[in-house]
Amino acid sequence: MYKEDYYHILGVSRDASIEEIKAVYRKLVKEYHPDKGKMDEERIKEINEAYSVLSNPDKRIRYDLLNPVEDEEPEYAKMEGLEDEKEIAVEPVRMGIGFDTHPLVSYRKLFLGGVEIPYAYGLASHSDGDVLLHALCDALFGAIGEEGIGYHFPDTNPEYKDAASIAFLQQTAEILDKIGYKANNVDSVILAEKPPLSPYIPKMKENISKILGIPQEKIGIKAKTCGGLGYIGKKEGISAYVIVGVLPTRKKR
Repeated sequence: MYKEDYYHILGVSRDASIEEIKAVYRKLVKEYHPDKGKMDEERIKEINEAYSVLSNPDKRIRYDLLNPVEDEEPEYAKMEGLEDEKEIAVEPVRMGIGFDTHPLVSYRKLFLGGVEIPYAYGLASHSDGDVLLHALCDALFGAIGEEGIGYHFPDTNPEYKDAASIAFLQQTAEILDKIGYKANNVDSVILAEKPPLSPYIPKMKENISKILGIPQEKIGIKAKTCGGLGYIGKKEGISAYVIVGVLPTRKKR
């Protein structure tokens, strides 16, 4: 048996929202209240510990990466046709990192995370120049040992001229699915001196969440400036770094 994990303690799935976790926690607190005659100090301690982690998005992401299996065998180890359950269980999480950067020019629209952002400049690129989604695609490909975005969506192919990078992410997710993987979590940093990006981050998360099929709580997007340093600080370009975790979903083909 696997060691009981926090999701099992609270009785929620790994895809449970923060609201669901809070509701279950409140119910358990009432259930184990001394007035109910179910005083169990050890269990109450476990419940509080589980809630303190799973109700905090940052702590939850770290917990998911370090504790990918639950009390029982993970679902992907029960898939039909799996010849060797241990083969997948020994490496449940694979990591990938991606980076992209493009110069700012006056004749382009600015797209980041699939969102058009009002600004006098856009990113020069064969496609729409969305550095966040380009870096995300590269991170996903890297996690499964695939060639990068330049191989799958080359700038020598006229089909991708001015293409929306959100379509690249959709195709990348489909490639992962075909070989038996799916994204588990995303963390990223966008480096841009201008424009301010915070108002657009919720929509970026929504776009990525819909395509990758993961809760927005598992998607981190931070916008940082460079304090006037380098080409980013001089407003000559925008860059993005992304790290992802992916999980196997079934036997790889």
